[in-house]
Amino acid sequence: MSESEGRPTPNEDESEHADDEEIDWDGGSRPRRRARRTFGRVRATLHTTVPVGTESPATEVFLGLRLDRGFSHTRAATWRTDAERLKQIRGHVIYSEHELRSELIMVERDDSLLLVALSEGTVAARVAAADPKAAALGLARVRARVPQAPPATPDDRLRVRVCWREPYGEGGTSRRVEVEPWEVIARNYAAGTRAGVQRLIDADAATFEEQGRIIVWHGSPGTGKTHAIRALAHHWREWCDLVTVVDPEALFTDSDYLFEVATSSGTCGGDDRHKLLVLEDTGELLSADAKERTGQGLSRLLNLCDGIAGQGIRVIVLITTNEPVERMHSAVMRPGRCAAQVRFDALSVAEANAWLDDLGSEDPVDSPMTLAELYAGLREPVQTEASKDRAERRIGFAA
Repeated sequence: MSESEGRPTPNEDESEHADDEEIDWDGGSRPRRRARRTFGRVRATLHTTVPVGTESPATEVFLGLRLDRGFSHTRAATWRTDAERLKQIRGHVIYSEHELRSELIMVERDDSLLLVALSEGTVAARVAAADPKAAALGLARVRARVPQAPPATPDDRLRVRVCWREPYGEGGTSRRVEVEPWEVIARNYAAGTRAGVQRLIDADAATFEEQGRIIVWHGSPGTGKTHAIRALAHHWREWCDLVTVVDPEALFTDSDYLFEVATSSGTCGGDDRHKLLVLEDTGELLSADAKERTGQGLSRLLNLCDGIAGQGIRVIVLITTNEPVERMHSAVMRPGRCAAQVRFDALSVAEANAWLDDLGSEDPVDSPMTLAELYAGLREPVQTEASKDRAERRIGFAA
């Protein structure tokens, strides 16, 4: 934050009554006296970028104001939230910090002083007041404005972080998506596909430290790759967070963006958790001519997965593509780097008809079908020769 950005401009009435006492935060652990006081309000100016958190100069500003106002009682709490910003907090904002995925504000009210930080879906709030009742009420107001996230329902909901690049770096949001467990949807996949996904379902974090941190899923559109991703992430939810990138082409060309996504806190927080970084439909970016397409993008991805730059970063990269796997760059598919590749095939005639029979359909098929084609057929039955004959007999055109 620059000096001009950090220093608020008082209005004319305030400047007439302001005295000379100021506090200057120079990035050190202790403040220098140099902050303008206006009607008992202290405004702070940052001259360096300081991470939002417990080491922020805002903490000392808060303590100083608390003593100045005689607020001897405090209440503090932390909780998870789905809120993206702190703009819901009401009151006179006398201090604020903004960073990627983080925000901190200090708010002054007639009866209390609030310091609230939001980072990666976690709120940390501290309220000071002259008596315990006012402090508790102030904290309750913060909770009402920035509500706690509802309890996780792991059986049918999955938290996913969706990322994209913005002018200042990584942008993104967290959301909850519906998911069906693998045990429920496994019947939607061909036998070979089902076996390949099952091996990943049964894997743990140590598997990817030993066998590589890249997973490649390939196959025709409509074979259910996205639903399988959700099911896999649901099964791994105890130790791994799901992160998906909507602009993988930007991820490969911007190293800052790539490592921001890889190193940011996951949807459930905690440095000990892994991330499943999903790059959907990116086969053309990782093909044999990837260097011509993305420059050093392929090298950056490989360094993240098993190079020195990726050491200590707990990320597993899942790449999906509709392209034949033979077109993928050999460096991506190398044993020891690619832990698994799973081919998503259409269901065979026997598998497709068994699937239809389970759903009570009376119209069998006579050729392999993708999952998307089968669902479409339930809405508008697939016209095989046998079904055409039955239809003609029903409406009386056959002799």
